[in-house]
Amino acid sequence: MSKRAVGLLTALVFAAIFCGPVFAGAGQGETTSSAALPAGPLLPWSGAEIVWDGFGADLGMKNDPTMPVYAEYLKTTGNARIEWQTFPWNDYDQKLNLYMQSGDLPDIMWTRDAPGKVATFGGTGMFLNWDNYKNRMPNMTRWIDEFPYLSNILTENRERLAVLDIANAEYIGEGWFYNPTVLQKAGITKPPTTIDEMIAQMKQVKARVPGADGYLSYWGMSYIKSAFSGAMNAKTGIEYDPVAKKWIYGPTMDPNYKQLIMYLNEMYKAGVFNPDAIS
Repeated sequence: MSKRAVGLLTALVFAAIFCGPVFAGAGQGETTSSAALPAGPLLPWSGAEIVWDGFGADLGMKNDPTMPVYAEYLKTTGNARIEWQTFPWNDYDQKLNLYMQSGDLPDIMWTRDAPGKVATFGGTGMFLNWDNYKNRMPNMTRWIDEFPYLSNILTENRERLAVLDIANAEYIGEGWFYNPTVLQKAGITKPPTTIDEMIAQMKQVKARVPGADGYLSYWGMSYIKSAFSGAMNAKTGIEYDPVAKKWIYGPTMDPNYKQLIMYLNEMYKAGVFNPDAIS
């Protein structure tokens, strides 16, 4: 099946699953219309098998047909599946940008910073406009009505070129998990309640537990910075303050930003991060 015809079914599959943020390649143009297909829902698909090329970061997952969750997934999608090509985090962003710049895209791409990608590449015509098929996408339509922030992705021409994550809250925070066995080996009897205590315990774990990392994230320093900035309410870019009714540029105007950098510097110098993960 050509990418022209694949476009609509791509949209419908992700309307059912709604994982993201996701881009779908539009190929040579969105020439397939809803009228060209039977009325009503098209999933599960019962026609000839459709296989899309997908691209994303290696999240440690695999398509295992013996897993119950995979069997349930196939009940939803039917005779249609995605063949994923994944790259480690340290190669993923570079490969993603190469795809975007070349215009030679896989059918489906999982990406970070969807607003930035839309702003940079949205005018090229490379991506599917999901809103063209909203009459067949009841899940997405319902969520857009319930969560208006999902429309922040729209281009100046009101195109919806990406499908975003769903969050049932106006404020998205970060959470941490701790391993009580590792803490016990380090002589720590309870989890920290402040960032200062947390950093002290990271150093203690690193010093007393051979082979253990004080803090572990597989998503690099940019993600670690984001996690701690959320906990500290530190503004790392340009944000609007609704209370002060003014725009704030965090690196020069927010004192929490300076404290954030000092914390990250302290942790980095103490060696609490896994060097492979942060690279």
